Amino acid sequence: MIASLAIIGGLGHVGLPLGLAFAEAGYRVALIDSDREKLRTVRQGKMPFLELGAEYLLRRNLAERLSILDATDAISGGAVREADATIFTLGTGLDEYGNPRLDAVLGKLGAFREHLTGKLCILRSTVFPGTTQRAAAILGRQVDVAFCPERILQGHAIDELQTLPHIVSGVTKGAEDRAASLFEKLGTGGVERGSVEAAEVAKVMLNTKRYVDFALPNEFFRIAT
Repeated sequence: MIASLAIIGGLGHVGLPLGLAFAEAGYRVALIDSDREKLRTVRQGKMPFLELGAEYLLRRNLAERLSILDATDAISGGAVREADATIFTLGTGLDEYGNPRLDAVLGKLGAFREHLTGKLCILRSTVFPGTTQRAAAILGRQVDVAFCPERILQGHAIDELQTLPHIVSGVTKGAEDRAASLFEKLGTGGVERGSVEAAEVAKVMLNTKRYVDFALPNEFFRIAT
């Protein structure tokens, strides 16, 4: 049974609302990040960015269910080792040719690997098909690896986490079941299961649609003016 979570990249636009939603659902959540300014801000009960309804949840859960940890302290202090599940919400950058750089995600997996044995490990970053299987190879068979991509609108994440269906996939059936059981607790939306490859493609397609939705009117505006 999962009672506690660690979220790597836990103070970003994806990780922080997710952590608040899980804390509100009754889980103990360690939000782990290396951004010192965000660490100071969140520890004071303030949001580092605009997210509707989030600051109220932050202040309500900060003392009892949330811990805000620097990444180095999280490793040495055992927060990841003690968590039942770890969620990676790290950004995926691009190289000079426009190809995705996965070193931030895969490198962090390697750094935390020894603390994840027997645990559920969930990737939530944007990755290309096949990355989750690579992550599973890095972590080994003793870790249940799942891919559960975010698909929220910044500023409205709290509401959407509680109402939209969550895409859930796992390298193994056991990993998928554990991830589905976790996300089913978040709200009324339930979960949609599929293969990790299908989930990875779905995330890339969603990002592509969002890019087009924003880029097309901006381009027409540039031409018109």
